[in-house]
Order: sequence, then structure tokens, then C-alpha cells
Amino acid sequence: MVNLTSLNIVKIEFLATIQLATNQLEQFISARERQDLLQGCLEHLHQIEGVLRIVELKGADTLAREMIESLQSVPSGADASYDDTLGAISSSAFVLTRYFEYAQQYERSMPVLLLPFINELRSARKLPPMPESCFLDCRLAANRVATPSAPFSADGARRFRHMFQVGLLGLLQGQNADYSLGLMQRALERMDAMVAGSPFSAALWVTGVALAVIREKRMSIPTPRKMLFSARDRQLKQLVKLGEPYLAEQVDPAVLKGFLYMVAVSGSESEKAKSVLAAFAVKPLGYTEDELEVEMENLRGPGLSTIQSVADVIREELRSSKAALEVGAGGGGDIVSTYADMVASLTRVADTLSVVGLVSPGQVLRDQVAKIREWEQQGHAATPAELVDVADTLLYIESTVSALQNINLSHAKLAETNALGKEQIIAKSQLAEAEKVVLDEAQAGLALIKRAMASYAESGFDANHISNLGKSLNSVRGALILLNMPRAARVTECCIQFVDTQLMRGEATGAIQQLMETFADAVMSLEYFLEAYIAVHKQDTSILEIAEESVKALGYPVN
Repeated sequence: MVNLTSLNIVKIEFLATIQLATNQLEQFISARERQDLLQGCLEHLHQIEGVLRIVELKGADTLAREMIESLQSVPSGADASYDDTLGAISSSAFVLTRYFEYAQQYERSMPVLLLPFINELRSARKLPPMPESCFLDCRLAANRVATPSAPFSADGARRFRHMFQVGLLGLLQGQNADYSLGLMQRALERMDAMVAGSPFSAALWVTGVALAVIREKRMSIPTPRKMLFSARDRQLKQLVKLGEPYLAEQVDPAVLKGFLYMVAVSGSESEKAKSVLAAFAVKPLGYTEDELEVEMENLRGPGLSTIQSVADVIREELRSSKAALEVGAGGGGDIVSTYADMVASLTRVADTLSVVGLVSPGQVLRDQVAKIREWEQQGHAATPAELVDVADTLLYIESTVSALQNINLSHAKLAETNALGKEQIIAKSQLAEAEKVVLDEAQAGLALIKRAMASYAESGFDANHISNLGKSLNSVRGALILLNMPRAARVTECCIQFVDTQLMRGEATGAIQQLMETFADAVMSLEYFLEAYIAVHKQDTSILEIAEESVKALGYPVN
């Protein structure tokens, strides 16, 4: 919350001062030998920072301070090498005004909205960026009581770190699929169970829950977040190298805070998320990541009402062209006589798309306009097939316009959408449909196995709950053979042997709970192996290595 009364009191002074600063900055950019303009702008920025600090508009005062420090780095007579810095300061002045008005309108501050602009200024000065968690209010010592459910094992630490690495590799390669994140989460949860109660355990716990909420909410994983996961992997490497003494080492507070922010901004209502936020006394942010994206668009670009108006205008322009196509396709009316109006209308749509930043669909539409103009010049009555081609383009444009509220469509994303359409056509072939049926059966079998294992554990290991486990595993094995996945099938065969010779005959030795956890690792790895194949249509053998390690730990190595 912000103090609306305070903002109203200083509003006139604030807007006038920032306008003076902006004017002097623009004059200095044109006349860089004018030291007086540079100094005058700095004085006004100092006043602005003071005002923002008094009204406690968090984030805005930080941006103003970065503007001051950036401008102080610019000398009189600055050459072109300072263009980026001066441009970033000029943009920040506009953003400060918008943010001040935003805080008044919504009666709240969201300092994280200003982080991209703060970091743009820092980047121009070759400084490291401020992390997304910099405005998070929390405690960095966990109020958590936990005891390990298994003794520390160097072999287990190595195996779980390998599991984490496999998932992390997929993440770093841009495969933000659920199976990569699931591997990482499983590895950390298994490691945490082994080291619970140590200082390092809290770090594993928070990171595991961060992965859980990312999967739950399908959160984005930009480069800074990937770097946090890489930092955690380096700590796991140290644990494998140094062993149990490393558990007493203090964790990096910046990394820990980064993962706490992910949990906080997810908006997850899960018990895991609530437990982490309570243990570290994390104050509510008042927004989620999804809401943050919407608010950022409000701050950076035209208002949603303006965008909606543009979308309505485009749809209205398309409507008349679609009507003409329908008449022509039905054989009614003179289609040639409608070409002139279609060309004019669709040209306006293409121009509008370019103005709002949708350049690629605009160009696609211009190509169709060129064809229609050629038909008009030749007096050619388009064939039904040619009209369908135009209609497909209009449907594409209409679908794109529907996304105007999230106008950050890039050329890469549009190209990806076009490629996905081609892949979907291929996926409709009979072979792909048959493969899909087998994959569905295999996944259903694994889901049935997981439910049986859960019931087995909850019942105190009553063998009646796993009486059909071998049969289900054999069905999965058959599906894997049909899918030409012999390596995965051999892992499944080892799982069948474990079930038949130990679980069903009651010959399991040692701690049954730990055996079942390791068995679950193997089943989960098979599940993620199939998910990875479905996502990229390629067998990821690195995931199978985890399954092979798990069955080997059970005493059934893959031959």
C-alpha cells in the first residue's frame, strides 16, 4: 500500500520537477558541451529522489538514484559511447512519471516493475543487475524442524546430484518441460530427506518447493533463474566432493532469497509453498507472476482499452472481407467486384498490425493483398481453393489479433507458431496416431503403478495392494518394446524382477521404506523418459541412466 495523501500533496511538484529534468537532459543530448545543463538536470534528479524517499514510493526512489549515478558518470562533451546511458536515463524519466501515476491509480506500489529499467541503467555502466528478489522482505534463517529419514550416503548424494544434473541440462538447453523440472525436484527432495536438520537442508527444501511451484504454475524460467539453479548444482557438487562436513556450511543468502522469491511470486496455495513462506517469514508480495506480466504491459505500453479498440477495429475490417469470401466460395455474387474493397480494407489491417508491433502477420497479410490485387487487374475469379487460402490467412490474422492483450509477440514466437502448425499436420498421420495410443497406454500403466505403490506404503506394506504390480509393469514393458525403446524395456524388466523376487515373496531386506523410495526413483525416471519423448520425439538416454542407477541400487543391474 502507498500513502495516497502524500502522493497527492507532492504530485504537482514531482511532475513539474521531472519535466524540468527531462527538458534539460534533452538539451544536453543535443549540446553536450553544456555542463550547466548536465548539472541542472542532476540537481532536479536529486530533488526527485528526495521526494520519492519522503513518500516512500519503494522502487521509484531506487530508479531515481540509479539515474543520478548514471548521469554522474557522463562527462561534459560526452561522445557517442554514452548514447546508451543517456537513452536509458531519458526512458527512465518517462517510466518514473508513469509509475507515479500508476501508484496513484491503484493505491499500491510494485517496485519489481521498475527492475528492468533499473538494470538497463546498471548495464550501461557495466554493473551487475539487481536480482528479481531484491525487494523481497523475508528472514534468511528458516524456522523449520526436520529430521533425516535416512542416513547420509556418499553414493546417494552422487546419484541424486546426477539426477539433478540431468534435469538441469534439459533446462539449460531450453527444454523447460515438466520432466526436466520433475527430475530436479525429485533429486532435491530425496537429498533433503537424507540431510534434513542441517543448514544445507533448508536450501534444498526451498529449491525443491520452488521447482514444485514452477511446475504447478507453469512459470517462466529466464536466464537469471537458470543461473540460480546452476549455483545450487555447484553446491551439490561440493557436497559430493566434501561429504557430510559440507552440510554445516552456510548457504549463499542471495541464492536462497532468489528461490524464496520464486515461491512467493508463484501465488501457489499448496501446503509446501505455505510452509516455506511461513518458515522464512516472507511477507506477501500482493501479486503473482502472471499478474506482474499484465502490470508490466500496462506500465510500458498503451493501455488495455486502447489495445482493445485497435483489436475491435481490425476485426471489423476483417468481417467484410470474410463475408465476401463466403459469398464467393458459395458461388453467389461477382467475387471480382469485391476485390477493390478487400484490398483497401486488408491493407489498412496490415498497416495497423505493423504499427502495434505485429510486423510478421502484417507481412503475411500484405502478401495475400498482393495476390488479390493481381486477381483484380486480371479480372480473375478466384477458385474455391484460392479463396480458402485467403480465408486461412484471415483466420491466422484474427487469431493473432486475439492475443493483442499480450502484445509482446516476437518474430521468433510467430515463427514457432507457424512451425507448430506444420508439426500438427504431420502428427495426424496414422503412424503418429498409433504411436500416441501406445504412449498413452504406457503412461496409464505407470500411473497405475504409482497409485499401487502409494496404497502399499499407506497400508503399512500390505502386499495385496501390489498384487497386480508385476502385470502392470509387464504391460508397460510391452508398450516400450512396441515403441522401439529396448533400453527402457530392460529397466522395466529389472523392476519386474524386484517386485517378483522381493516384494511379492516378502524377501525384501533392509529398510523397506528406502527400497520403495529407490524403486519409485526408477518408475519416475521411466515416466519422465516418456514425457521427454512426447515433448521432443527423441529418446533422452540421460534420463534412463537415472533409472538404471536406481534398479542397480536395488540389486538388479541392467544387463
